[in-house]
Amino acid sequence: MMTDVADGLSLLDRVKIQAEVLVPVLRRLRSELGAERAVALVAAALRDWQRSVHERIAAETPGEEG
Repeated sequence: MMTDVADGLSLLDRVKIQAEVLVPVLRRLRSELGAERAVALVAAALRDWQRSVHERIAAETPGEEG
């Protein structure tokens, strides 16, 4: 999953880095497939990842129950 390099990064920093990678991919998909199809594909691909991020945020938030 995450490498040792990522161990010192906050969840927010990890998400920012991932977004920096995803944005150019999404732009290319939009130019090749059209905006609607590209967004639909990326949204479907990220659904599980998004759920896991929300669960991690809840687990790291004091007073919150996951």
